[in-house]
This record gives sequence, structure tokens and C-alpha cells, in this order.
Amino acid sequence: MEHNLFTPDGHLTDEAFDLLRSDAADELSRLEISEHLAFCDDCLDRYAAVLTPGVLAEPSDLLRPGIFARIRQKSREIFVNRYLSAGVAACLALTLWTAGIFDFSSALERLPAIPEGDRLETLTETTAGVTNALTDSLRAFFDSIRLRGVYFDEKK
Repeated sequence: MEHNLFTPDGHLTDEAFDLLRSDAADELSRLEISEHLAFCDDCLDRYAAVLTPGVLAEPSDLLRPGIFARIRQKSREIFVNRYLSAGVAACLALTLWTAGIFDFSSALERLPAIPEGDRLETLTETTAGVTNALTDSLRAFFDSIRLRGVYFDEKK
């Protein structure tokens, strides 16, 4: 029997929630529902409301400031972890780009023109040449960095 899991606008139906709660859904339906719940906050909120029909317990007035402080602290940590790592990655990419690491023009000039014959072998060789040029550029960049106090005397 085929079940109607999604509404025309792409959200989960009440039937999908009932199937999920009662373990009556087949494996493919459960996979589709769980994948949708992983990305759709609206349906996840609706599913949480289906699972917990009553009002959730409110913290007492003595505990409320500490709980909200922990929630704010955790949200700051999540924000910093998510956006700081993205910012560091972007800065590293820009640094490597401005340093000329991603300049493959000389490596591409050395590669032969693609003949009409065996394109897969030529594509493999071209990919290997480009990756070798990238690793050589990265190696040269990191070899050019002087680590003060590690390999050399800082006082000199």
C-alpha cells in the first residue's frame, strides 16, 4: 500500500507522522521521512509537537537564570565554532590564492594536448599532472615559511 508522505508544497503529512510513530512505515518511507526531518525545521517542530502533546515542564524561578545562561553560552559556542572555522578556511584559501599556490598556468602549459584516441588515459594523466603541480606548489609555499625559534636561533 502506497502512503501519501508529502504535501504538494513538500512538507510531511500527518499520515507520515502517524506511520513513523506507529512503526508501520516501510524502510524506504522511514528513510525519506527521516531525511526530510533532518533538513526541514518546520516539520521537525511539528513532529516534536506530535511526540510531546502536553506542555513541557517550566524551570523554577531559581533555576531559570542559570539555564538560560547555559543556553546562551552554548549558542555562542555553536556560532563561534561554525563561523570561525568557515572564516579561517576562507582566510587560508585567500592567503594561498594570493601567494600564487593555485596558479597552474605553467603546469598546464607543460601538459600535452589531448589526442583523439584514449581520452580516459589522457584525462587521468592530466589530473595527475595538475595534482602534482598543486602539491609541488604547496610544498614550495610551506618550505618558504621560516619558523622562528624552531629551526633557527631567534636572537640572531
